Amino acid sequence: MNDAARGAGLPVVDGEVMWEASDGSPAYYHYYPSLDEVRAWLGGAGFAILDELEGPWHDDEYAYRHILAQTIA
Repeated sequence: MNDAARGAGLPVVDGEVMWEASDGSPAYYHYYPSLDEVRAWLGGAGFAILDELEGPWHDDEYAYRHILAQTIA
């Protein structure tokens, strides 16, 4: 679906996920930035990353990334 959106001239970027609903309802959309991008955002906002953890995995398909950060004094 991303390739179709790009072909239609829409500004789709890497990390975006779109798919059509099977029941005819509106399409779904999610944006998944890269971890390096998230780390850069946190650093740029004045946070220091203290720890990172991935999981738990859901049905072996995906896992959330947990980041513990605090403001830089």
